Amino acid sequence: MINILYLAKARISPKMVPVRRTVTRDGTTFPTTVWVLPEEAEQENPKHAQFDIFEEQKINEQLDELKRKKNATPVVKIEKEGAFTPIPNTLKDAPAKQVTFAIMSKGQKWFKGKAPGKSYEVDIAINEASSGYEVGKQYSFSAVTDYSVSKYGSKTTVYPLSAKEVESRKGTLNTKELERWLGYVEEKATSGYLYANGVEKLRELHIEDHPELAARLKEARTVAKKAGLKADAEKWLGYIKENLSKYWYRNGEASVLEAIGAMDKAGIDSSKYRDELNSLKEKFEERTKPAPKKEGSTGLSEAPFHLRRGSGYGEHEYSIGEVIRNRSYKEGDGSPKYYTVTSAIKRYFREDGMSFGVGDESGYVYAASARAATPEETAIEEEKRAKKEVAKQKVVDRENIAKLIRDTGDRPDGSFTPEGEMRYINSDSIVYGGGSWFVLGPEWIWYVKNNGGDGDNWGNNNIKTGGAGAIGWRVPATPELAEKIIKLT
Repeated sequence: MINILYLAKARISPKMVPVRRTVTRDGTTFPTTVWVLPEEAEQENPKHAQFDIFEEQKINEQLDELKRKKNATPVVKIEKEGAFTPIPNTLKDAPAKQVTFAIMSKGQKWFKGKAPGKSYEVDIAINEASSGYEVGKQYSFSAVTDYSVSKYGSKTTVYPLSAKEVESRKGTLNTKELERWLGYVEEKATSGYLYANGVEKLRELHIEDHPELAARLKEARTVAKKAGLKADAEKWLGYIKENLSKYWYRNGEASVLEAIGAMDKAGIDSSKYRDELNSLKEKFEERTKPAPKKEGSTGLSEAPFHLRRGSGYGEHEYSIGEVIRNRSYKEGDGSPKYYTVTSAIKRYFREDGMSFGVGDESGYVYAASARAATPEETAIEEEKRAKKEVAKQKVVDRENIAKLIRDTGDRPDGSFTPEGEMRYINSDSIVYGGGSWFVLGPEWIWYVKNNGGDGDNWGNNNIKTGGAGAIGWRVPATPELAEKIIKLT
């Protein structure tokens, strides 16, 4: 019910604003202007309102005219067919859902309803499906729902559906859902992955009833299988390459051959992967081939070096072809700087391992026969070691720069988002609240240490991140310092 203010009161309240509403007089609905407080402008039934006096006069005149024409016969409002509240176009493809509401009140076009256990009210459209609902009763029905948010808050609008509308939507929406999920399956199939959840969803939607879509799913399965077999072969060939300088990766070879066999069975050309595997094997055999015997040699000196180490000392077993540095090497003493393993064995000791070189009460002893590494093998191994040393030194240099910024820079109070190029020091644990990085800005160079892990004191943070935050120190930017950091990261 709208509470009407006196005209004198309206004059005292100049901040009232006009809104358009409909009013019913003697059974006839008229559009009119109502003056309300700004904060109540969007409300269906504002607590304080005043009808426009001039429009009220016009309404009264129209009523008098109607009464004269009908000889004062009561006017009965008859709803015209199709005058129900229509469903917006934005919801034409929305899925139908089963909902339950209690009808609290009835207006011209809308019911007010409440869901069981909820305190807020929603608008329920009065249409063909809901026209028979009665106030005070609870109904379960199929509907589409619209959610909107404005500066005045959120609003839920429910549009009941007739049985005919529900069936009509099922066919259209089912096809759209099939297309959507099939698209996901086809997209992932190109990378060799059959999206199992997507396939299951397509079964639930009865894709078999749509021959064209079912044919696309069958093709996606074929694509995924072919791409998956090729990806497997490439993955294991990659592992073999990575370890080729140390040993022949037999498990990798078996996995490649398995993928090749499956390709042959599926009618997929596997010659590329077979040739690459054979090429890698030839390279390994050539590299590990023993040197030819010298004339008169008994062959006993081809692998004259015997190596031994234990698992208790943190050592691992030897691999054929592995190049190992001679720890006791001294230049000029005639011994090789590096060994190449030609055969290897291991033995497990359940007890008394310390007496046999295990380095623990139980564990493995690893033994190998080896020859002197060739100049080529020595060069490859020394290049690897040099790269490792460079990497180690970079770590030390980065830590030194970080320490310099912490010790000589300042840690400003507040909450900052440093501007500039990020150069990561350690990014592996960033998602867990760890890690650190530099930020090279035009004015400042920052060292930032993530401080968002469990147990960290987040109150120390002064840098915004996507998580709990980080701690940052800064020094004035210089080209020299920025260049050093770029080289080290």
